[in-house]
Amino acid sequence: EISYLRDQNISFQILTYRRRKSRPYELVIINFGGAMWRTGLAPFRPAEVVVITDVGPDPDDVKALLVLAIAHRQGHIRLSAVVANGGGRPARRAQLARLILDRIGEPAVPVGVGSAGVAIPEQPHECDLRGYDAVDPARLFEGKALLARTLARAAPRAITMLLISGLRDFADIVLAQPGLVLRKVRTVSI
Repeated sequence: EISYLRDQNISFQILTYRRRKSRPYELVIINFGGAMWRTGLAPFRPAEVVVITDVGPDPDDVKALLVLAIAHRQGHIRLSAVVANGGGRPARRAQLARLILDRIGEPAVPVGVGSAGVAIPEQPHECDLRGYDAVDPARLFEGKALLARTLARAAPRAITMLLISGLRDFADIVLAQPGLVLRKVRTVSI
């Protein structure tokens, strides 16, 4: 059985091998604009993914977050945390990420407010979604603390870091807790 989920910059290719009276084995290949990772052919265990994104002005990160949330919902990955950063307004971007995850039915995925980055003028369409203003900012976490907590709770070498925005937030945790990052992060995809 082969299934695909494809977008302009993102594709999932999932090959499922089923044997009679046994658990399925899967090979999952995930491609984000050329950055690929895959799970090996083995009893399926979803990859644990932490994404740092500048969701908002361009649709690419919104689409990436939607694809990740759907893959999480279907059990292909485990979306452990989302940190939104950049544009000089990371809290607004985190609020947008929270709304997207809520709308797709994944309210338990934690969302953090990352670094501010370089301020750019906000476009009128960025947060123009019904329900955006109703997102409670109290449901957002501080990004550094969320990254540290997510890594600390993870199994050794279990985390795939997907960095699709500025690298400041990941660099900060690498500098603050290099041992933790080395013990818990398996893959960094930029």
